[in-house]
Amino acid sequence: MEASILRMDSDGRNVEVFARGVRNSVGMDFQPGTGVLHFTDNGMDMMGDDIPPDELNAAPKAGLHFGFPYVGGRDARPAEWQNKKPPQALTPPVVEFQAHSANLGFKFYTGKQFPSEYHGNAFVAQHGSWNRSQPIGYQLMRVVFDEQHKPKSTEVFIEGWLNDGAAWGRPTDVLQLNDGSLLISDDYSDVIYRVSYGQATASASPAPANSKITGLAMPESAVAHPDGRIFISEIGEFGKKGDGKITVINKDGSRQTLADGLNDPKGLDLFNNQLYVADVDQVVRIGLDGSKTVIAKPGDFPQTPVFLNDIEIDGLGNVYVSDSGDDNGKHAAVYQISPAGKVRQLINDKAGIKRPNGLLLDGPGKLLVADFGSGKLFQLNHTGSKPVVTLLNQGFGGADGLVRDSDGLLYVSDWAGGKVWQLAEPRATPQLISEGHQSSADIALSADGRFILMPDMKAGEVVYLPVR
Repeated sequence: MEASILRMDSDGRNVEVFARGVRNSVGMDFQPGTGVLHFTDNGMDMMGDDIPPDELNAAPKAGLHFGFPYVGGRDARPAEWQNKKPPQALTPPVVEFQAHSANLGFKFYTGKQFPSEYHGNAFVAQHGSWNRSQPIGYQLMRVVFDEQHKPKSTEVFIEGWLNDGAAWGRPTDVLQLNDGSLLISDDYSDVIYRVSYGQATASASPAPANSKITGLAMPESAVAHPDGRIFISEIGEFGKKGDGKITVINKDGSRQTLADGLNDPKGLDLFNNQLYVADVDQVVRIGLDGSKTVIAKPGDFPQTPVFLNDIEIDGLGNVYVSDSGDDNGKHAAVYQISPAGKVRQLINDKAGIKRPNGLLLDGPGKLLVADFGSGKLFQLNHTGSKPVVTLLNQGFGGADGLVRDSDGLLYVSDWAGGKVWQLAEPRATPQLISEGHQSSADIALSADGRFILMPDMKAGEVVYLPVR
């Protein structure tokens, strides 16, 4: 019944059992400084919410037994094995994690990008529970080791993949790149995250001394590339075809036109190193070389688009675009465009959202929607056969842009009132963090997480609002 860890030569010869009493081990790595094999192991199911613990084990030599099925963790014994004697002395785990947190891949940190106190730490991906009354896990853990290479503490390194009991991501494995940054795989959203420290060379934002980018022609949206560049949609003269463009602000503050010939480009998003822009009645994909491809033209939509406004893209590559409709909200809608180019209408102007504008992912199959027409904030859940619209908050004037910072705080911009609010969560009391702007449009987070990038459309500038 027990699993084992095998050791063999690189050519597949001389196979031997190295460790016994293993239940479900996924991650293995050798500790720097000692060369000792460490491995994660998932505990047994159906013994309760909090037993037995998941494990990090150390195997300094061959032939050790790590307890399964006789014992989980240090002393949790399943009823059917209470009176059965293990075949040899058991080796307890060096770290016990919360039961059912599903600790999978892990990596000892040997890089130099993170501060010295991270060297020799273990980063462990907790995939998350499936058989617990309250979900747990869905995070990246850090195990700190002392000078004797013994674990002395554990702490959460990254969290947020579990939102009000609903998972939108499941960390699976950790890999260290040559530059010392980390990659984290997520098999729920099918994405890979890169985690860097400091980003002195990669994600620094090109914030000018006056904290503004000026001289723009009706900037509506901004998005930051991980390398620190900022892309801005410039409408030009509103309603004039062909004078819209996408401008790139380089890390040194210089600027250039990435793509022109657009009509009234508004919402931007970045996916797989390509930009997506809502351009009046079509959605355009723009390569970082400036190439343009229309991925959804007017005839592809169930009804003719009137005022395509914001763009949001999930981990599967589905593109969501809002249509604010006419001044009275007629023909308003939210659409989903599949990676294959199929357009599906999620809601229309009868759904209770007067003029859908800002979009933001809020978990699997869920979007936050800012209503430009009523100043309200809604959640759109399209996981079932019929989308469900729920009112979450209100009082945002001409609600426009939505973004979350790296701490999970939500920001909402008010185009009509020239304001930006911060909320601890969508239903929380809004805190006004900036006002006095002419027209706060579609906001974004800078690559280093230090600023909200706020296009002030009528002022012709993008303003940096500090969030740290």
